[in-house]
Amino acid sequence: MVDTSDKLVSEPIDPDFKTDFELGQDNIRPFGLDIHNPVFAISSIVIMGFVLISLANQEASAEFFGWLRPWLTSTFDWFLVLSVDLMLLFCLALIVLPVGSVRIGGKDAKPDYSYSGLASLPPMRTEPTGSTISARQNSSMRSTESTKNQSKVLVSQG
Repeated sequence: MVDTSDKLVSEPIDPDFKTDFELGQDNIRPFGLDIHNPVFAISSIVIMGFVLISLANQEASAEFFGWLRPWLTSTFDWFLVLSVDLMLLFCLALIVLPVGSVRIGGKDAKPDYSYSGLASLPPMRTEPTGSTISARQNSSMRSTESTKNQSKVLVSQG
């Protein structure tokens, strides 16, 4: 049997490694923005293409997305539950394991926000999201009710 243990040991990274690459060398700066040229151009063209196709075919898009959302939520509900469980376990592990006591920025680093400030961030983020979802549901319910009322009026007039 051949001993391969010496081949599995990686060599240390050379800190004196030199390259011609310079951070941000492909970036463009229109209107004071720092944009990575090929990444931004390709992704924005793809996004705009999908938006324009959806706007051009609103009925087909509504039917497709009306089918897609329930299918995704019923097919991959296990994935959402498992992801949340794993994130919770990871946070609990950070509390218990020694790696959770690592201070980013070193021993002398001071936090930018107090504990009460950090505790207020999640409610501030979820409040607008909840309001948006609630407004969307209320709007959808109102439009459904108005459609029902209009159909009742049409039936009574007919």
